[in-house]
Amino acid sequence: MAADDVRVDFLRKAYVLPLTQLKLANGASGGEFDGGVYRSDLSVFDGGLQIKSGYKNRPVEIDPAQRPDEIEEPAVFCGMLQNEHFGHFMVESLARLWAFKQLSERYKLAVFYSRIPGFQVPRFAVDVLDVLGLRTEIRLVKRLTRFEDLAVPTAVVGRENGVLYGHPFVREMFSGAESGSAGGM
Repeated sequence: MAADDVRVDFLRKAYVLPLTQLKLANGASGGEFDGGVYRSDLSVFDGGLQIKSGYKNRPVEIDPAQRPDEIEEPAVFCGMLQNEHFGHFMVESLARLWAFKQLSERYKLAVFYSRIPGFQVPRFAVDVLDVLGLRTEIRLVKRLTRFEDLAVPTAVVGRENGVLYGHPFVREMFSGAESGSAGGM
């Protein structure tokens, strides 16, 4: 991924739909899951697709009659929250958080959809963001939600495996790690 390929797209009146279906990968075939970002016209925004090794992110069509939740405050779409496995959280769920160091103070809300529907934000996720000096609220989208102002950063991951790598923006994000935060983490 070239440095100029990393950017933040700003969408007005955009939607996020959570993961509702997950077909597990097996040795013979890859898996797939839904969930993602949609433009105001309900078309899928490809910049919000999650890259995950062995899986395809295939957002479903949104029923235009569905009434969404509404969030007025500016938010940053951060992708899928790996909320059960710490290692997967570190290499997959941090991939868009670099943008908080680049965006204005208006953006304080980190929006994810859950890898395991019904699970909450794990304490380790809050602790890691605290250690990184990212003073943001994490919110899980649990149903169709419309955002007045949604920033969608490029996921800084390998295009084949979906794993975070050492892009300069990622290194900058980790350079803010505060020693002694989060109970000595």
